[in-house]
Amino acid sequence: MESYSIGRVFSRAFTLARGTLGSVGLLLFVVHVVSMAIQWFFQRSMMASVTAADPKDPLAALSIFSSGWYWALMLVSIVMSGVSFAGSIHGMLKFADTGQSSFADCLSAGFAKFLPLVGLMILWYLALIPAFILLFIPGLILSTMWSAAIPALVGENLGVFASFGRSRELTRGMRLSIFGTWFLVMVVFYIVVFGVILSLLGTNLSQFAMPTNQTPLLMAVMVPVGMLLGLAMNALLTSVYLETVLVKEGGRSAHLVDVFD
Repeated sequence: MESYSIGRVFSRAFTLARGTLGSVGLLLFVVHVVSMAIQWFFQRSMMASVTAADPKDPLAALSIFSSGWYWALMLVSIVMSGVSFAGSIHGMLKFADTGQSSFADCLSAGFAKFLPLVGLMILWYLALIPAFILLFIPGLILSTMWSAAIPALVGENLGVFASFGRSRELTRGMRLSIFGTWFLVMVVFYIVVFGVILSLLGTNLSQFAMPTNQTPLLMAVMVPVGMLLGLAMNALLTSVYLETVLVKEGGRSAHLVDVFD
């Protein structure tokens, strides 16, 4: 019987990222370009809301939230994120199962599955945020237990609640190892991300944090950076899911057979 291997997870993730660069990578690149273009279009309108506020008002900094452009941008961002997330996971699972993955297939799957994926992520955050705020450890337990929920929803055509249940079953008995995997990933992720941001912006992190402060040059730089980070994180998420299927079921999931065969 196989046991969970962190080394195998990272090796598989590298293979997935390299093998889907032309499909998932292209999808992420296109989504980032479109998102940045939309953000740049809305930026001046959001800035107008900020500059029009009374600087003596202690709540002036929150005036951006009263702008309809801001909420329109948030809605577009949710849709774009859902499409890229669902399409990326679909493409990587298909590549893992068949050795093939196309941009058109990823895009089609992204639009087909983004709505339930967004629903899953909303429920995820509604459960995790209070858990992390009130008691940190339960938050870690829940995030580890549900770490296979998104690939299960995308790859096995499950509903939102069934995906949570499937993840709970797949991760049982190996959650400590999964937590160790994501702990290593987060340490490296934050070192790399903040290293890139600081090298680009120095100490002025507000340019990255506030959409109204972002320059065209910064946006252009963040497109390939965001694409590569998204590719890596989606590959790791998919690889963790596939590792749990390997350990629990000995290899290829029957649900994936139904979806991709």
